Amino acid sequence: MLGPRLSIKCEAELSPPDGVGLTDVEMDSVLTLVLVHVEGMARWQVSLQQIRDRSGQPDMDWWTSVEPAQAAVMDPSGLLLSSRVGKAAGDYHQSAGDPRTSWSSGCTGSWTASRS
Repeated sequence: MLGPRLSIKCEAELSPPDGVGLTDVEMDSVLTLVLVHVEGMARWQVSLQQIRDRSGQPDMDWWTSVEPAQAAVMDPSGLLLSSRVGKAAGDYHQSAGDPRTSWSSGCTGSWTASRS
């Protein structure tokens, strides 16, 4: 809903990219990208926590318990890339994913192949 506080919020959000050589439309696009990224990471984190709370299991235990059912319905010969990347990400995060790592990578543009 539009109002004075929303206008103040928008002013504050648009200040960082102002003056770096972007057009007004580009600044709006960058701001939208950042805000949607933030919202998506927050929703993902909340969703993961709700699943953890309901299952009462650590992520890897949950994945181990659903793996037979998942394997029965997936054809890995047609999903070579997603199977490989999904397994690598799962092994790395010991989870289906990690919003904090995705957030850091998205914000800094720094992606690394190995965990520090």
